[in-house]
Amino acid sequence: MKIFIALIAALGCATVLAADPASSDPPTAADPLFETISALDTAVFDAFNHCAVGAT
Repeated sequence: MKIFIALIAALGCATVLAADPASSDPPTAADPLFETISALDTAVFDAFNHCAVGAT
């Protein structure tokens, strides 16, 4: 069991280290999908922050 946990931990570390965040471009504000997700995110968190989650 300890070997399995160590293997999972090593795999997780290798995955994190292999990811190259500099190679992916961040979404631009002109991207329609980004704008849609941003608007929906804002609506959800505004409703949650104002305790109006089930109001609409």
